[in-house]
Amino acid sequence: MRGLLYFQLTKNHLIMKRILNLLIIVFCSTVAIAQPQPQDVTYQSNTAFSSNTFSSDFPFGVLNIPELERPASDASVHALMLNEYGKAFFVSNTANPPIQFEYHARIKIFDEAGLKKGVVEIPLYNRDRASYEKIREVTGKTFYKTADGAVKSIQLTDAQVKTTRLDDHHSVVTFTLPELTKGCIIEYKYILESPYIVNFRTWEFQSDIPKLTSVYNVIIPQFFGYEVTMKGNLKLNATKSQIDKKCYYFNGLATDCINTVYAITDIPALATVPGVISLKDYRSAIYFQLTDMISVPNFTDRNYGVSVSIGKNWEKFDEYLMMHDDLGQQLKGKSPFKSAIKNIIAGKATDLDKAKAVYQYIQHVFKWNGYYGIFSPDGIKKSFDRHSGNVADINLALISALNAAGIKAEAVITSTRENGAINTELPSLNDFNYIVAKVYIDGKVYMADATDPAFEFGVLPPRVVHDKGRNIRFGNVGNWE
Repeated sequence: MRGLLYFQLTKNHLIMKRILNLLIIVFCSTVAIAQPQPQDVTYQSNTAFSSNTFSSDFPFGVLNIPELERPASDASVHALMLNEYGKAFFVSNTANPPIQFEYHARIKIFDEAGLKKGVVEIPLYNRDRASYEKIREVTGKTFYKTADGAVKSIQLTDAQVKTTRLDDHHSVVTFTLPELTKGCIIEYKYILESPYIVNFRTWEFQSDIPKLTSVYNVIIPQFFGYEVTMKGNLKLNATKSQIDKKCYYFNGLATDCINTVYAITDIPALATVPGVISLKDYRSAIYFQLTDMISVPNFTDRNYGVSVSIGKNWEKFDEYLMMHDDLGQQLKGKSPFKSAIKNIIAGKATDLDKAKAVYQYIQHVFKWNGYYGIFSPDGIKKSFDRHSGNVADINLALISALNAAGIKAEAVITSTRENGAINTELPSLNDFNYIVAKVYIDGKVYMADATDPAFEFGVLPPRVVHDKGRNIRFGNVGNWE
């Protein structure tokens, strides 16, 4: 029996649970073993923007004169999202089941300030050669008026879509819609495939421009349990759900899917509020946290290929992080700094001096690549060998080196100002995007972050200063800092 798929609504940092009785009652998962399977089965046939009677994308590239002539409601509105549609579902019968995310936007641009909406950037993550995100079927079109009033349209070409590799793990796909002018309408769509099931795509209903309609269609096989969290002040006003029978196949198994459409209409822009640390705390958006999954044979990612429970409670959450290859397991076993540590702390009489020497060493040998995160995808040894890494690479290396020096240090996961507040009532990986070292010396506790050479030991940079952090402790339940 799968539990209730429920929402946790957040408003002004207060968490309020409620069951949406009209949305989803109790669904029993239907899993059949070794059933005959259609060849090359994928949900919705794995084709771009396929539709069904339950939820359909809006037509692409249709000229609408009233939209083209639509004026701005006031001078503060530089652009308007006329229609926005997204769809996310699992692709069947693949070695590492990817989530296919389809996105389609149609935007009216009113003035010069709104032209930036015609420049699109799509970040991609690449863990390794076998596990990476990719973009396909990018399509775009611009409707505009010439100086003599004639209505024209022009297509985005394949040559205008560029992919730039930023480092071993990050790249970005960029394109600029052609003929961007004041008063034009731009439209684009694309498909993103991602194998990272724990990072099911967040949907932001609110942005810096108002929206007339925003719809997100989500189809989740009952192999996977997700906590769905709605944050912000806006309420869903056009939402429905149904069961799709035997919609997903994997390694001889078949299961039903929960097919849900989330929608909001007449959405105001998210305005900057003086004194607010993070607009994310106020943005109306829907988040998905993988909480559990059944054992799936031959699942290629060993962190998720067995029956797991991630977000049921904090104890399970802590256990998951301690057992994760890219976090807890990096701190077990022999430290890669063991052989060098004697030279690093040579001549230092006190533990505080030793800790400062280790801290300065890590600052010196590592260069931060500018990326946040609580996981070290390559491991601290490989990051050390190339002398660069993300926040987790560097600060997990710091913890490992401190422990090798005989100084107790533990990991604390937290959030940047930009990422927003942490909900201490409900475990969610979405809330954490940073990790620091908690160091114990002579009865005192120091928080350390070695990513920035400008900061001394025990001083955290302003980007990471937040009111909460979760201490990850081997052999013990984690606690809040």
